[in-house]
Amino acid sequence: MPIGHTKISQTFMPEIEPDPTKLFTYCECPDFLDNRGIEVGIANYINIKTALNSAEKVKILILVDYISLLADTSSILTDLIKISTNLFGDSKGIEQNRHSILLGITKVPVDL
Repeated sequence: MPIGHTKISQTFMPEIEPDPTKLFTYCECPDFLDNRGIEVGIANYINIKTALNSAEKVKILILVDYISLLADTSSILTDLIKISTNLFGDSKGIEQNRHSILLGITKVPVDL
């Protein structure tokens, strides 16, 4: 399951990997803000929705790069709200699923 660590997207289809204990199944999803064009973005959205709708229960981990928050806070937060709303249907859907959503900030400087 390749995970990209650069600005070039690595994932196209959600990649599903069972946990060795068989208690969990992990799904590495493509970036919602994929940089490969609108067609790829639409395909990503459909594939992610299909994978999520097939699951019995879902826990979502949303990762945001710290540096992107500094660069353009309003844009990244607006995009995050828009994506979450599309994923859960509306703000009520986000509220109902709030215990299944975790937001993580990556690349935070240690001296912060």
